[in-house]
Amino acid sequence: MNQSEEKELVRVSSMYYEEGMTQAEIARNMGVSRSLISKMLIDAKEAGVVEIFINSKSSYSIRLERELELQYDLKRVLVVDTLDLEANEVKKMAAREAALWLQKMIKGNKKLGISWGNH
Repeated sequence: MNQSEEKELVRVSSMYYEEGMTQAEIARNMGVSRSLISKMLIDAKEAGVVEIFINSKSSYSIRLERELELQYDLKRVLVVDTLDLEANEVKKMAAREAALWLQKMIKGNKKLGISWGNH
């Protein structure tokens, strides 16, 4: 990639990621197709011009969830961040997160069955 091509990738990336313009707006502004802008944004990532960094305390947990989902072909994994918590607090946090997840999942006339026992 020459310097001119890199400059165009930086320009498009800046308009999209920093200025919040849509791909269609950038395409109109530059007089090109939206699909070309989409390709340029992909090229910018692949060339290292753009790096996406999610700045959140939850980002490690989310990455771990995704890795487990992909590795074991699971629909949804929930990792509870319990770093620096006492054992009692870990149980409370896990129960709280499970309850919040169940609230999202069980809507309308859906039913949940739970059983427990020894055999």
